Formats: sequence, C-alpha cells, structure tokens
Amino acid sequence: MAKYRAQIGDRQFKIEVNGKNGLASIDGKPAKVDSSWVAGSQNNLSLILDDRSFDLRIEERDDQLVVIHAGRRVICTVVDEHLADLQKLAGSQEKPKGKTVVKSPMPGLIVKVLVSIGDIVSKGDRLLVVEAMKMENEVKSPCAGRITQIQASKGDAVTMGKELVVIE
Repeated sequence: MAKYRAQIGDRQFKIEVNGKNGLASIDGKPAKVDSSWVAGSQNNLSLILDDRSFDLRIEERDDQLVVIHAGRRVICTVVDEHLADLQKLAGSQEKPKGKTVVKSPMPGLIVKVLVSIGDIVSKGDRLLVVEAMKMENEVKSPCAGRITQIQASKGDAVTMGKELVVIE
C-alpha cells in the first residue's frame, strides 16, 4: 500500500492507495480509484473516483503540481509519506556539507537518467525518472552541486532507499 500526503492550499490530506485492487482512502474515508494517462499525452490523466469521472491536465511547476479540471487550476503538492517524514526531520537539522546521496523514494523501474557524471545541478533539477504503479515519478536534486556518482541505469529495478546519485 502506497501512502501519500497531499496539500491543496492550506488543506492537507492523507491518501492511501492499494494499486492492486483500485481501493484507496482519503483521510481514512474509503474510495474506489482508477486512473490512466491518456495515450499520446504526458500530462492528461483520466481519473475515476467513486464512479465519478474526471479529465485532468497535470503540469509540474518546481515541487508542485498544477491540476487543471474544467478550466479550474489548483496548485497542490503530493509527497510520499516516508519522504514527507524524512523531509520534516531533515528540515529540523543543519544541512550537511560535502556529499549528498539521493535515494529512491519508492520501489520501481528507472525509465530515464537525466544527468551525467560531472553535471552541475541546482536544487530542484530533475535527476532521474522512476516508474512505479504505471506512474512516472521524477527524482529531483535536494541541493546544488556536481554529480560525482550515478548508481542506477535506465532499466534498473530499484528498491525504496536505493542509492541513485551522489552530489558534492
């Protein structure tokens, strides 16, 4: 079961998704979910939530998603629950100097490696794309620096917490 935390404006939601049977819960309330990316599009998602159909356009902006439905734009953030806990913990400590190891936030398949050894990256730059449960998830740089190691290649299956990239 995948667990996420979402925020839309000042409202926060806890979302649990069981990808095998289409069941989910939003703040503990059961929901039936089915979704698929529209063929030929990287941004259009067809979503069925409790027998209601939604055609969504999803655009990434920094660490947020802009979700467009029926002409209405909503800005939201969605973070894996474990990653949210780690970010909260990391935010309360002094940032380490030296190397930063970027780890996979979820199990999945590496579908794109977007950097090379020696590349200079900024905080928020896209590093890799991990596919999990038919969805592509970008792994972004948590800091600025130079790529010194890449420990995953396109096609690799990775576990949550697998070291992917080292930034110094």
